[in-house]
Order: sequence, then structure tokens, then C-alpha cells
Amino acid sequence: MIWICVCYVRAGYLILKMTDTPFIFAYGTLMDDSVRTSVLGKEITGKNDSLSNFRLKKHSVLTSYPVVEKDEGNNVKGIVFEVDNNDLINLDRYESNYYRREIVTLDSGVKSMVYIENDPKG
Repeated sequence: MIWICVCYVRAGYLILKMTDTPFIFAYGTLMDDSVRTSVLGKEITGKNDSLSNFRLKKHSVLTSYPVVEKDEGNNVKGIVFEVDNNDLINLDRYESNYYRREIVTLDSGVKSMVYIENDPKG
């Protein structure tokens, strides 16, 4: 089992969470092999998967980029790939503070992290 430290700042405090979910579900720019390789500094191959009861929409601030939100009955197609702590650091830097990670269960049954819109109100 791999344990990954999930860190984020909320209301000025550093929050640490341990997770045994070393997977990321990508539905936007990270589905592109060249973007993913550039962000991670290495090639990682993803597998097709989907996320039920979510839908794609435009990010409220970064309107050129997508975000997923819960929406019963809809489905988002994407890819899932395995990550390590260094990958998460690079992904968090790429996604910036406009996104945060949430743990979901994909249609394949894989538990994965997915980037969703970060609530600017904290």
C-alpha cells in the first residue's frame, strides 16, 4: 500500500491528510500525453475511465479550462493514471489554487483523486 500526503492551505492553515489513493482522474488538458509529460517530467500512460454523476463545465475564473461538478445522471469521460508524491507536487503546481483534489470512485471501481474547482471562500 502506498501512502501519499495530501497537503492544502485553508484559512491560512496547512492541512495534512494521508491517503492511500495514488491515482488521478484527468478530464481536461492532462488527458493530452504531451501536456502530462511536460507537467510530470516523465511519461505516464493513462487508462480510459469515467466518472458518473458528474458533469463538465467551464471553470468560473479560468473560463478556458474545464472543471467537473456533481450532477446526478451525467457522466464525464477521462483517463486515470497512477501518481507518486513528486507527481502530486507537480500536478498541484500545474492546477494552482484554483483547483483542489477530492477522492471519488470511478466507474471502473478505482478510488482516485480528481481536481475540482476550489471554493474561493474556503
